[in-house]
Amino acid sequence: PPGAEVQATAAAGTNAPAESQALQQFQVGQHVKYWSPSTNSWLETVVRAVRQRKKGNGLIYDLACKKGAFPAQIRPSPRGAARAALKKGRRPRLKGARPPA
Repeated sequence: PPGAEVQATAAAGTNAPAESQALQQFQVGQHVKYWSPSTNSWLETVVRAVRQRKKGNGLIYDLACKKGAFPAQIRPSPRGAARAALKKGRRPRLKGARPPA
């Protein structure tokens, strides 16, 4: 079933997404990270389209790197949060970054 590989990988102790995580809704143009089972890693990408699933409820996402990605394989990107802060006129603080002296 879809997501089974993701769940199995998460159980193996990697940084993969877990099925039980609350699913978020993402917007077109938003920077996100996509869990790629083929590379066993998170990839930086952008949401290109949001669609209703043909069978069952819920959404699927067309990303720059993957068409038809399931929400359980997507998480927000720190890069996207920094861009949103800049649009609001705030300077983003990235994890581990020091303010200028």
